[in-house]
Amino acid sequence: MGLSSYERTIKALNHQEPDRVPLALGGSAQKIDEPIFFQLLDHFGIGEEKREYVFAGFRFTYYCEDLWKELGIDTRYIYVHPEKNFTVESQTQGQKYINEWGLDMDFSRGSFSDSLTLQKAPLRNADLDDIKRYPWPRPDSEVLTSGLLERAKKYCSDDYPVMAYRPIAMGIFDMAQALRGTDQFLIDLVLNRKLADILLDIITETQKLYYHSVLDAVNGYIQVIEIEDDLGTQQAAMISPKMYHDIIKPKHAELIRYIKNLNPNIKVMMHSDGSIASLLEGLIEAGVDILNPVQTSAQGMEPAELKRNFGEHLVFQGGIDTQQVLRGRPQEVENEVKRVIDALAPGGGYLFGPSHNITRDIPMENVHIMYKTALKYGIYS
Repeated sequence: MGLSSYERTIKALNHQEPDRVPLALGGSAQKIDEPIFFQLLDHFGIGEEKREYVFAGFRFTYYCEDLWKELGIDTRYIYVHPEKNFTVESQTQGQKYINEWGLDMDFSRGSFSDSLTLQKAPLRNADLDDIKRYPWPRPDSEVLTSGLLERAKKYCSDDYPVMAYRPIAMGIFDMAQALRGTDQFLIDLVLNRKLADILLDIITETQKLYYHSVLDAVNGYIQVIEIEDDLGTQQAAMISPKMYHDIIKPKHAELIRYIKNLNPNIKVMMHSDGSIASLLEGLIEAGVDILNPVQTSAQGMEPAELKRNFGEHLVFQGGIDTQQVLRGRPQEVENEVKRVIDALAPGGGYLFGPSHNITRDIPMENVHIMYKTALKYGIYS
């Protein structure tokens, strides 16, 4: 008899080989777009009433326990609740909405993956005094964590590992860009370092409050918690390794230390898209345990090289290319699944999944083939 999903995933997280590669879905950059989600429900004969909305980062998405079981998914996520004044209708009816950080969110382009536009950067023209006087948010723990403990306990009792989605829309680096504007904040990093440091410090301290609320509610029932910062483009990291080391890494390290002081046994997953191989040593030094989603189509993110250079310290979650391969022929999908498993699975430290969200232009059949192939091929001998 094989291991339970919990046992299988914990072994992989601890860089040990379980009976087979654990399959992951959900969380940052591993969501299923609306049309594909409903096609999968239809394919497996699951009624639409079985699906539920979950709040992920800055929008609602879908989850269905029956579908996760059909696909063989080993991981389960708990999702913090949105702010009081954000509802499903804000997204599905294409409304505009100002979130608790003062970011102007526009959902008028549609629902789910193509829905969000940030309209303005509220601190673009701010000076230091403006930043210090800004109405920084504080978590409403009752709203933020409503129902989380019950769900975490249920997943634990069903022998699933529990991962907590990040409790804020964006990471430290990303939030600074959203508040100042990407162009202005990148200029700040070079020409206005004092302002950049103070802004990053305040964002870090504010985010600690949110992580404290989540961990206070579910500590002891979760094995992984996410943080986020998109540090890469398709071709290279957004900032140099030195700039990351000098300015951003200390903030990541501070947040991760804070999280692990609250729960020394927890694993911290960093979500970052793009080409970030040049920053991985720094992320490891900051305390990151797991990298998601391993965007293998980006420059320098070849799976075998990542495993060889960083696999002793990092667990990789994801890796199956969504930009080209999952849009291709079924045989190409099978070949890619085998290639990535061969590269990342030896010695443990790999959770199988897509390299980004499964968008509406990906054939549903390829999604099914991806997970079906992994279940069959990902057996450890």
